[in-house]
Amino acid sequence: MKKYIAILAAVLLLAVGTVKADDVRIETIISACSDMKSMKCDFTETKRVPLLEDEQFSKGYMLYVQPSRLKWAYTEPNTVSLGVDGETVTIDGTDVSGDGSRIFQGIAGVMLGCMSGQCLKDSRMFKVSMSDADGLWIATMIPVRRDMKKMFQQIVLSFSSETGLLEKIDMTETGGGNTVIEICNVQLNGNYEAEW
Repeated sequence: MKKYIAILAAVLLLAVGTVKADDVRIETIISACSDMKSMKCDFTETKRVPLLEDEQFSKGYMLYVQPSRLKWAYTEPNTVSLGVDGETVTIDGTDVSGDGSRIFQGIAGVMLGCMSGQCLKDSRMFKVSMSDADGLWIATMIPVRRDMKKMFQQIVLSFSSETGLLEKIDMTETGGGNTVIEICNVQLNGNYEAEW
């Protein structure tokens, strides 16, 4: 009996240690993101659609300004930009309203939550588990809220363990599609107003 109690105690200590390590990682990420007042980066996007054989590749850039401004601009193979400024969502500078706006606001909310790291603490939206791999902190987010479940099966975020900043987003859609976004050429805390 003592042997089983000792094993149970060891398992509980390991579980508590893992939870505390996850909390430390998440707080480090949020702290690093809160120091980032603005950001500009390039991205590559690889999209797999179940009905298509070939992957679709896109390139572009992103601008982010705390707390809620985001510009996601595709430059290849087509040019289109999604803008978020608080509650206002635009596509190529034109306001989006109605149901389309709610869908884009939901996606933009996830992106803003990823940039700030706050989505890692929002247990109403996602169940989050953390792991380490190749110098990255990996956050696997399983949707909890019904509207998120309709869009995503899971979202996996990869953060640099050195800087705490987001490097990769891997979104598995409920319908079987998959989108991988890799971030590079990151510039922090500049004035990007002219590029908005």
